Amino acid sequence: MEGNASDPLADDEDDVASKASAEPIRVVVRVRPPLDDRAGPASQLSIQPPNSICVHRGGRHQGDVEAQFDAVLGFESSQRSVYQHVAPAVDAALAGINATVFAYGQTGSGKTYTLFGGLLPGDPQARADVGSSEWAASTGGMSEGMAARALRHIFDRADALAAEGTRLALSCSFLEVYNEHVSDLLLPSGAKAAWGTSDMNQRSSRSHAVLQLTLEQASLAGSPSPGGRGANRTVCAKLNLVDLAGSERMASESGNAALGEQQHKREMVAINKSLSALANCISALAQGGKRSHVPYRDSVLTRLLQASLGGHSRTLLLATVAPSDKCADETISTLRFADRAKHVMLRAVPNAPADLGETLQQQRRRFESRIERLQQQVLGLKEMLARRDREMHEKDMHERELRERDWREGREGREGWRGALAGRGDESARARQLRAMVSDAATLSSPERGGGLGAAGERALEIERERAAVASENEARLRTALSEVMTELERERSERR
Repeated sequence: MEGNASDPLADDEDDVASKASAEPIRVVVRVRPPLDDRAGPASQLSIQPPNSICVHRGGRHQGDVEAQFDAVLGFESSQRSVYQHVAPAVDAALAGINATVFAYGQTGSGKTYTLFGGLLPGDPQARADVGSSEWAASTGGMSEGMAARALRHIFDRADALAAEGTRLALSCSFLEVYNEHVSDLLLPSGAKAAWGTSDMNQRSSRSHAVLQLTLEQASLAGSPSPGGRGANRTVCAKLNLVDLAGSERMASESGNAALGEQQHKREMVAINKSLSALANCISALAQGGKRSHVPYRDSVLTRLLQASLGGHSRTLLLATVAPSDKCADETISTLRFADRAKHVMLRAVPNAPADLGETLQQQRRRFESRIERLQQQVLGLKEMLARRDREMHEKDMHERELRERDWREGREGREGWRGALAGRGDESARARQLRAMVSDAATLSSPERGGGLGAAGERALEIERERAAVASENEARLRTALSEVMTELERERSERR
């Protein structure tokens, strides 16, 4: 489809979006269980079910910070209870609505565990991610993350859709944003995920991870389409699961910074920059009409999440916090971010279903039109080349004629000069002959021979002088004529060039 102006499906989608009611980003706060080596005062955090949380600060000039969200889950909450809040986003994707779930919080607060579950069996970090051993036992070992549960949800729905005559195709990509560079971890040449060690977490993710699931539902022959517009239609939607790198202050990583780990510093700078850009976008969106510009282009992360934050999407924010007293500042920072996010309004609308038959016809017409344009371009180029060939041929012929004429004129000039020089040679020969005769006459009339020139000798000398003068004058004229001819030839050659 080349433009919305002529695309009825796009017009319908815009009309639906304008009529859809605005809804805020849903925010769920999850409190990580206290760990044995980081246990703090039990009163640092308090939860008032079902949706209120309070951070108690003991400083003289510091008051308590209380906030309310769509849900607040204590450290005793299971992965299954968290998925109850994620499942509506998966249902939205199955209904043709783009959906996003992203986890935000301090390093070590349980983001990666919530989205992707426990690590490999036997990994000592698995216990740290889950929390206390008592809490892990209470969950029955069900540490499966939101990603795995969402996939099972989608596959179960695919079986039901197949029985109804609808085929569900699922594809995925796993993107990593590391130091403002994006790579797909599922590609054979993709890099491995970046992990590091921090003071807050033994195995801390140093990059943002985006698991993007693309769901395409197509009705089979003779069955109703997923979009409800008849057979042979398809609906496409995307589900994004975003694991943001941990937010933390530079000072909290002083141990690593003191070691002079420049790479670690660069990682922290890149992480904090992208999270700051995300916070700026959330603030701008929360202000609504008060601020028109949203700085999505400030980081790669915000560009990836642009459709999820400001588009026709259904978005859920999982804000994870730690109960330790030394994490109070980061916990408050996370809650403030979540509080701004809940004021961002979205209009979640289904993606317009595409008619497979119409789509194929439109593609065929578009390709035929493109082929016709290309053929016209080829014909135009052929005509241009033929015209340039003719012009080059005519130019070559003209230059050849000029060269031949120059050669002929040069030959005639050379022949004329040869004749003139030959005539001059004849005159010179006659002059030499006369000089010889005069010399002979002088010899005969010399005193030694007892004779004089006489009348004949005087006449011969006079003739010699006249002939010499004529020869000199002719030579001067020839030289002048030669100079004029050469000048005229040079001028004509210059004009032809």
